[in-house]
Amino acid sequence: ASQRIQQLLLETLNDQILGENQLSDLSSDAPISVTSSTQTSVAKLRHQVLSQEPGCSASEDVLVVTLKVPSMMTLGMWKQIFRTLKSRFQYAENQNNENVIKLLACRLMNKDLKFHAERSCTQRVYHYMLPLSWLSDGEKLEEWWRQPDDVVQRRDITNHYHINAPEKCTPPPTAGLKLLKEALRTAESRKIRNRKTRRKEPSKDYNDTSDMSVKVATGRYGSLGNRERRPWHSFASRKLRGGAVSPNHEPVWRVIDRARIVGIVGDEKCLTPNIIIEIKGDDFLPQQVRRIVGSALAVSNGWLPADFFSLSTSASSVIETPLAPPGRLYLAGVRFHFDELAADSLPLFQNHKTRRVVEGSSAASSMETRIWLQHRILNKKQTHPEYSKESIWLNDLQHTICPRICQHLDNQGQIPDASMHSAVEDVDQCFRPVLSELRCIVADGLWPETTAARSSIIRKGGDQSRLPSTHCGSFTIVNPCLISKGEALPLGNSLFPSLAEKVFELESKSFRTKNGQNHLEGI
Repeated sequence: ASQRIQQLLLETLNDQILGENQLSDLSSDAPISVTSSTQTSVAKLRHQVLSQEPGCSASEDVLVVTLKVPSMMTLGMWKQIFRTLKSRFQYAENQNNENVIKLLACRLMNKDLKFHAERSCTQRVYHYMLPLSWLSDGEKLEEWWRQPDDVVQRRDITNHYHINAPEKCTPPPTAGLKLLKEALRTAESRKIRNRKTRRKEPSKDYNDTSDMSVKVATGRYGSLGNRERRPWHSFASRKLRGGAVSPNHEPVWRVIDRARIVGIVGDEKCLTPNIIIEIKGDDFLPQQVRRIVGSALAVSNGWLPADFFSLSTSASSVIETPLAPPGRLYLAGVRFHFDELAADSLPLFQNHKTRRVVEGSSAASSMETRIWLQHRILNKKQTHPEYSKESIWLNDLQHTICPRICQHLDNQGQIPDASMHSAVEDVDQCFRPVLSELRCIVADGLWPETTAARSSIIRKGGDQSRLPSTHCGSFTIVNPCLISKGEALPLGNSLFPSLAEKVFELESKSFRTKNGQNHLEGI
């Protein structure tokens, strides 16, 4: 799309300026040319792992083109050029209805502003159209949505119907939509208290930052910088190999500002209404949005555990994540908060005294384009071949993919099992001597302390309500039977000899021999 726009732009400029000789002082040694270009959805100035996945549509995207043109060009001339360029794209759309490019607005930027479509973008917004029938109670929800307007005050595709408006509609008959909303919210990055709010009483909306491993989204606009970065390596495309999708690689640490249901769209002709899922963030990995949607769907249907997003965004694990079908995702909008700040918080292409807008955009024109794209997606996806493919995927998700993921989590001990509790009860008696020694050490205040950095590592993942307010510590004890003569024992053995005796007595009782190999029972 970028190359096509630049090509037609150069042709239009040459036709309007050189062809009609509007600028008599234009010399032959100063040709009109493109010196550079950046596009919000194209990763040229960012890392390649932040590239937008192929086949993703867009209802709003921003292209910044740096041109070498005569200095005497006026705003009126640019308006005429933009109108001509729009008409050319309209003609191209009529000739080829597959790849459609629509020009919505145009603005002239000061060359000293150093505005980049990629790096200046502070937030990207994606929409995914999820069929209502994919929910476990989708049939009942579809019947509810298709009720006459006098029973259910729903809104059609021209005016998005919001789920959380019970005073305007009959509530959904089942909990499927609510469960999906709750699953999506678990994908959002948690809020982190900034220095100003830390001085006040802790709020339930914020989380403590005592854990030194928490990464904050520094450098973002306003309160967006008070969000936690999480490693989304498990949600990246499997075509990315090596360290590019490792949690040790900084680009995979991203922020999800919002993941919500913003509406249900469809008409009487579509096979099933579609839920519009909106996901906002600082940037996205290829397939990240589709994997978030697929995971949220599986969690809401009960096929994956409720804490799946916290498990799959752990830097210490790599977990398979469900991938939602393609063709339903589109870029719904981009934000440039720092540019908007200088223009009374107005969007990028709205008129302001500090801007030179060739043709502005409005909320109505943006919504019209989004509606057009949604209809286009619905028309493509309601064909029988597409419906069959997605039905096969949904069945595979329920009976193959999710059980495989749960089995993987179960093998790692990340899904609680009832058998674990019975095992603990069986070995509880043999643990009592060691537990008694440990409790005595804590009660007498003899537990050694370590540095603040090591203390924070020990605290990580523990129950914060049960940990002491002081530093946590650790110590080492070894089995004296395994130490050679003359070799010094760790300090822990001399400090707590009774504990060392009980621990290694428990170890000897817990091991049994089978086929010549040692096996540990109950631990």
